Amino acid sequence: MYCPLLPLPPAMAFDIGATLLCDGSFDGLLTALFYAEATRPRAAEILLEPPMQSSLLTQPTSIATEPDKADRVCKAIRRKLPGEAYWILQSVFSSYREDRGTLLMRYLRVGWRVGKQLNDQIADPDVWEATKVSKQVGHEVHKLSGLLRFRPVRGVYYCAFTPDNDVVQFLAPHFADRLSDQHWLIHDLSRSKGAVFDKDRARWTILPLPDFQLDTGMDDPFIALWRTYHKTIAIEARKNEGLQRQFMPKRYWKHLFEMQDLPPKV
Repeated sequence: MYCPLLPLPPAMAFDIGATLLCDGSFDGLLTALFYAEATRPRAAEILLEPPMQSSLLTQPTSIATEPDKADRVCKAIRRKLPGEAYWILQSVFSSYREDRGTLLMRYLRVGWRVGKQLNDQIADPDVWEATKVSKQVGHEVHKLSGLLRFRPVRGVYYCAFTPDNDVVQFLAPHFADRLSDQHWLIHDLSRSKGAVFDKDRARWTILPLPDFQLDTGMDDPFIALWRTYHKTIAIEARKNEGLQRQFMPKRYWKHLFEMQDLPPKV
């Protein structure tokens, strides 16, 4: 028999519509997940951004972020569900999927029912889909940890990239460990945000970079050094372009110095 995980007072039981709209933040999602389970009728959908089109019959109910509610959901996930569930929550939230809020709501509903056996329910379509999306995000993080290209610009090692998913926060700890003796900036151009590392304080921070511009031209000695290294270690007889594209997907090439042609010298 289903029992609501986080019940609300009866007076609030029918204040929520079928579609919930949060502010797009992680705490906002957790707050929406709280209300999705704690009210009746239960929500059918969670949106992280306003829909492109809506009608009077499907107007979403806006949910303000409430840190205490978010914290309760977070603690419940860690206490009642397997350890991988929180990573799946974070990674699916960071994916490019427009329906990620609804997918996570449905994934967790299975979890509230089966508890620690959640990720064993691979026959459940929502568990399967959430796990698949989480693995896709994890694979991109793994690939990009070896494909980001830094170069010194104004005393900072700068790297620009355009990932499929919002993975800056997952890459930052890796480079904080690998490049702990340098100031650096990882710039997600598609989302106008970045991770900034201060070596003096040994801390990284995620910052919005809406108007940040930097000359990313390829005609610079550091990039030339990258190209020379790439050509020197390459073995022409063992060239395998198919395998290369498998490990270095072509969608990332525009930010890989060694895969770009040098601009003509004037």
